[in-house]
Amino acid sequence: MLKKSCKNVLVGAMLLASLAMLLNGCGSDKQAAATQPKATKVEEAAATVAKVPAYEREYGKLVEGIYNFVNDGNMDKVPQQGMTGIYELRDRMGYADALNMLGYTLQDINNDKVPELIFAILDNEKQGKGYYGKDIYAIYTFVDGKIKFVDEGWARSNIKLLANNMLLTHGNSSNAEYVLALEDLLPNGNKRCVDMYFTCSKSNNEPGLDVYR
Repeated sequence: MLKKSCKNVLVGAMLLASLAMLLNGCGSDKQAAATQPKATKVEEAAATVAKVPAYEREYGKLVEGIYNFVNDGNMDKVPQQGMTGIYELRDRMGYADALNMLGYTLQDINNDKVPELIFAILDNEKQGKGYYGKDIYAIYTFVDGKIKFVDEGWARSNIKLLANNMLLTHGNSSNAEYVLALEDLLPNGNKRCVDMYFTCSKSNNEPGLDVYR
């Protein structure tokens, strides 16, 4: 379930910050003079950071960037993709309420032993058991040592993560064009369409809609 707040930046990011403080020589003059203990602390911090999986360190940077944007509008570290729904949330609710409503989780939905990073609204009570997000705003995966954008949701394109790790998309681009798609995520970070329905206006200006599968 999406229980973590955006305020809680991943452990890797916090460990990196601690290491940076040590490397910058933070502390009293007395501590700075004791070079050997200080070096030991740096080594211990570096060893701790080294134990954090690479995906956690990279996800931590992304979480921090999105938190900074929602909190104070700072866009220096926001990702290039996956922000449409988060922009809408902050504009509609303001930063304080948006922080309380936006959460993230790490969950392996493609069975590659590396979890995906999923941002969603923290309002799951009405969905019932088996649903992990009423509205998913963004999904990222980690492939070949890099974060890869998977998909995003916003007001007119809703994404849900079902209990079987399938992604259900329901959206529309006009009053006549709707799509309902069921997809899964492959280990390479690409989505695979399992089933899809969509509508469009009838040809020759006839009334009604045609439904396609």
